[in-house]
This record gives sequence, structure tokens and C-alpha cells, in this order.
Amino acid sequence: MNKIPFWKESYKRTGSPDTFGGGQPNAELYNIVKRLPHGAKVLDLGWGEGRNALFLAQNGLDVTAVDISEAGITKLRDLADHKRLLLVTEVQDMQEYMFKDSMGLGFTLALVILGSIRELLGSGSIFGYQILGSYFRPWVIMILPAGAFLTLGILIGMMNTFSRKSFRIKLLGGKPKKTGKTS
Repeated sequence: MNKIPFWKESYKRTGSPDTFGGGQPNAELYNIVKRLPHGAKVLDLGWGEGRNALFLAQNGLDVTAVDISEAGITKLRDLADHKRLLLVTEVQDMQEYMFKDSMGLGFTLALVILGSIRELLGSGSIFGYQILGSYFRPWVIMILPAGAFLTLGILIGMMNTFSRKSFRIKLLGGKPKKTGKTS
């Protein structure tokens, strides 16, 4: 039995995105788009018919949308043309997508961790969601450039400490040995 994906028929309907969220962008994008500078590059993976990609392009961002569905891409291109929006679309499986003009995943993860620590200690929130209660007094230094250097220094120090301890345990045969004078 050949099962047709649920979205395939919706992608064939023209006029507006209607598969997810009634064509409205993801609610979180309203806050995110305010924080991005005009012209910032955005990669939208698995975008389907493009409700999020269209919203981001309408807000002046440089959008590349990637999806496995040719029908979804066709629908997005038609909608973008109708709205006179410029965006790049690609038919490709996300599992095989080759990132162009981008940084590595490790570097990206390091930036997210660094930014999250600074945001948490600087405002008590992460990605705009309040985590620490009203009792928390924000550390102003964390939202300043010096906060990035301070956080980076602490993270590097912690990594060095943990890697040295791990190295010592391996050298000692897997068990930490007691040190001290022997008679």
C-alpha cells in the first residue's frame, strides 16, 4: 500500500499556505524576528509550503528554504512571486543537506551555550522565556561585552579542569590514587 503524505494535497492548493497553523508563521518567530538585523541570513529547514520563510522574507531577512517536497517548493515560489519576495528555495533531504557559507555545528553550539549563559545571568531568561523568578537580580556585566569574555574564560577554565582530571585518572590506571608522604 502506497501511503501519500498528509501534506501533499495541501501543497497542491494555491493561494496561501494552509497546511500548518492556518498559514500563520510560528508564534515564536514574532519575537525572534525583532532581534535579527535587517538582511540577516536565515536557513529554514523542512519548511514545507513556506509559512515561516514567507514571514521572515517579508521582514527583510535573507531566507534560504529547504524541503524535500517539490510540490511545497512550487507553492512557496508561487506565493513569494505573488508577494514580490526574494528568497532562495532548494529541494533536498535535510539529512543530506550541505551547509554553504556557514559555520560548523560545534562553533554554533558554543555560541548558543555562551549566549544562553549570558542571557540567563544577565536577564534571568533564556530565548526570551523567564527562567529565574523575581528574586533574581540580573548581573548587568553579563549583557555587556565584558560578560562574553568573562563567560568564555570560565567555560574554558572548566573545560581545562575537567580534561586534566580525566587525563590524570587515565594515567593512574582508571582509579584516582591518594597522594602524600610515604615512610
